[in-house]
Amino acid sequence: MGKEEKQCKMESDFVYDSLTGLYNLDTFKRCVAAFLENQEKSDKFALLYTDITHFERVNNLYGTGRADILLNDLAKAVSKIDFGLRLYCRSSADHFIALVDFTSKEKLKYDLEEFCRSFNGLALERFPEARPRLGIGASVIEERSDCIDDMVELADSARKNLHGSSTVSVAYFNPVDFGKYQRVKEIERDMGKALENGEFKVYLQPKYELETNKMVGAEALVRWIKEDGTMIYPDEFIPLFERNGFIRKLDFYMLEQVCAMFRRRLKAGKRCLPISINQSRVLLDSETYTTDVACVLNSYHTPPDLIELELTERIFSDSLSEMAEMMDELKRIGIKWSIDDFGTGYSSLNLLKKLPVDIIKIDKTFLDETETSDVSRIIIRKTVEMIQELDKMVVCEGVETEDQASYLKFIHCDISQGYLYAKPMPMEEFEKLVDEQEAVA
Repeated sequence: MGKEEKQCKMESDFVYDSLTGLYNLDTFKRCVAAFLENQEKSDKFALLYTDITHFERVNNLYGTGRADILLNDLAKAVSKIDFGLRLYCRSSADHFIALVDFTSKEKLKYDLEEFCRSFNGLALERFPEARPRLGIGASVIEERSDCIDDMVELADSARKNLHGSSTVSVAYFNPVDFGKYQRVKEIERDMGKALENGEFKVYLQPKYELETNKMVGAEALVRWIKEDGTMIYPDEFIPLFERNGFIRKLDFYMLEQVCAMFRRRLKAGKRCLPISINQSRVLLDSETYTTDVACVLNSYHTPPDLIELELTERIFSDSLSEMAEMMDELKRIGIKWSIDDFGTGYSSLNLLKKLPVDIIKIDKTFLDETETSDVSRIIIRKTVEMIQELDKMVVCEGVETEDQASYLKFIHCDISQGYLYAKPMPMEEFEKLVDEQEAVA
C-alpha cells in the first residue's frame, strides 16, 4: 500500500467504521450536534441504541466471520429504517445508534417493535442455535442544549434496561433507572482510589459465648467512609463489586487489615481473639486462592487459628467436591471455616455432609420468629442439637433482645452475635474492648 493510500485509509478510519462502512461514533456525534442546531424547536427527535442478546453465542457457536455477517445485516437494516431516520452509526460491537424524528412515543415504540420483530426473524433463521434477539433503547432528546455525549449516555441507559428480559424489545429512558446507572458509574470510578486511600474501613462486631457472656471473637465487616465523612453502605457496593470483580481486591484488603492488627497486637504482647472474614464466590474461583491466603498470613506472621473464613450458604453450587478440596487445603494449615445464613438455602444438610466446616451461623430470620412461632423455636433447637452432635460450633446472629439470648442459652447454643451485645465498631474500639476485658480477667 502506497503512502497516499495509507493516508486515505487513515482518514477513512477516522470517519467510518471499518466493518460496516457506517459512520463511527465520533463522526456520528459531530453530525448529530450540527444537525440539531438547525432544526425547529417543535421537531421531536430520539436516539436509538441497539443491543443483540446472545451475540456472544453467535461468536462462540458460528465464529467471528459469521458474527460479522450478522452485524452487517443489522447495519443494512438500520440504514433502511423508514420511520424518520436521519443519522446512524455503529458505536461498538453489536451496538448501533440512530437519530430519528417522530410524532408520538407510542407510534415510535410500535415501529421499533416491528423493526425488532422483522430482524429477529431473519437472525433466528440464520443462527438458530444461538437465538440472537434484537433490543432497542430509546431516549427522547428533551434539551437540544445538552452535550451530545450525555444524549448518547441516556440512550445507552435505556438500552441497559432491556438486560435480562426475554420478552421486551423496546425500552425508553427512565430517569430513576438512569440515576441508579449514574450511581454505579460513580462508585466504579471511585473504588480504586478509595482502596488506595484507605477509605474502606474494617468494622468488627463482637461475638459472645452464651455460657460465660465473655467476648470470644468478632466478625469483620467493611464500611466505605469517604474523605468527606459520608458513608456508602455495603448493600450498595458489595453486589456491584461481585459483578465487576473488584471484590477480589477488597476481600484480600480486609484479610490484610485484620492480619496487620494481629501482627501489631502480638508484637505488643496483647491478646488476640479470632476474627471471621467474609469471602466471596468470585474469590474462591481463583486457582491461586489458597496460596494467596497462605501468603498473606505468612507475610504478617499471623497464627492461622486466629482466622476464620466465612462463606454464605447462597454461594454454593453443585461443585461441592472441588470446594471441599480447596477448604481442606486451608484447614490443614489451621484456618477455620464457617457457613453464614445457614438454613436459607435448599441444600443446608448436604453442605454439612460434604464440606469441612467448623462453625455454623444460623440465619437471623429463624431467631426473629422464635418469640411468636413454636415451629421456629423447634427448628433452632433441633438445628443446634444436630450441629453440635456433628462436633461443630453454633453461632446465632442477629440477637437483639434479652428473651432471644435467654432462649439461645436455654438450648445450649455456643455463641451469639448481635446488637444486644454490640454493634459493628471501628477496629480501634474493638481493640480497646478486648484490652478492657483482659484487664478485668
